[in-house]
Amino acid sequence: VKKIITQDSQVTLYKYDGDNLKDYPNNYEKDLSSSSELMRICFLDTETTGTNLSQDKIIEIALKVIEINKTTGSDFKVIDAYQSLHDPGIPIPQGATEINGITNEDVKGEKINWDKVDELISISQLVIAHNANFDRPFVDRESNASKTNKIWACSINDIDWMARGFKNAK
Repeated sequence: VKKIITQDSQVTLYKYDGDNLKDYPNNYEKDLSSSSELMRICFLDTETTGTNLSQDKIIEIALKVIEINKTTGSDFKVIDAYQSLHDPGIPIPQGATEINGITNEDVKGEKINWDKVDELISISQLVIAHNANFDRPFVDRESNASKTNKIWACSINDIDWMARGFKNAK
């Protein structure tokens, strides 16, 4: 039996082939007790107008919450997801558009539903971002749920990609 959490409380990652990524029923229990065999993980990604937290803004956010058996790594299913563009109220610099492909026209009139973002973060025991050191401060600025004692993990820094045969963490 494969275990997703080892005796020393380390999380082991396994490659997933993508089944059930699009189907989510939204008919799940909102809260899981700490004794539950299930765990929820929120995968989160942002795109921004730049890298300066004091002046740049989020222009896109995407979240997908999965539920998984924390002992066996089985019973995997997506239970909810949310994606939205956001008009930052300032012009998107050309350099940002070159990186993320998002234009001023794309975000015109768009707005992130932060209540939905908070809901998805709140029902999750773990939030994972690819460069959490970048994403979390931007999300913390807007999300009440993110500012709580939520556990965040980073898929760049918390995984030894080179040992897994990758050339880099990107």
